[in-house]
Amino acid sequence: MVTAALGNTHWRDNFNVLAVHEDWVPVLLIGEATVPYTTSVERIALVTRNSSTTFLATFVLNDNFGSFSELLMVYIPDATETIQYDLASSYSQAAEAANTHTETAANETAGATAAQVLETDVSGVFTSVAAGDYCGIHVTSDTTLIRAMGLRVVWAN
Repeated sequence: MVTAALGNTHWRDNFNVLAVHEDWVPVLLIGEATVPYTTSVERIALVTRNSSTTFLATFVLNDNFGSFSELLMVYIPDATETIQYDLASSYSQAAEAANTHTETAANETAGATAAQVLETDVSGVFTSVAAGDYCGIHVTSDTTLIRAMGLRVVWAN
């Protein structure tokens, strides 16, 4: 049986037919969990982050995870500029310490165009992930304003 659903994409692949799987993970602001989306652009919900807060995403890697095809943080910038951001990840298996694996990347940059969807690769802070890992990522920045949509997680068996 192969089933699929749109939205927060969930694949059920009992026969290992699907070679590539995809999930969409919404982001939240730290300290603002009761308000998951703070603004919208063209009817797309966004989390607005300024230089005084951090946003995060958490997800689990299914048992059929083999490797990332893409791990992309997705934004709709408010201005045409070079954005700066820092990444920090933590991930572990059940019954392991939550910080069994931690990785960081500082002063990453990406060219952004106002109101155009921007994807940034964040897979570099998940170099040792395995099937069954519970994962979290924090994104901080000294850019005045960043508007995040979510995290696109694409993996292969």
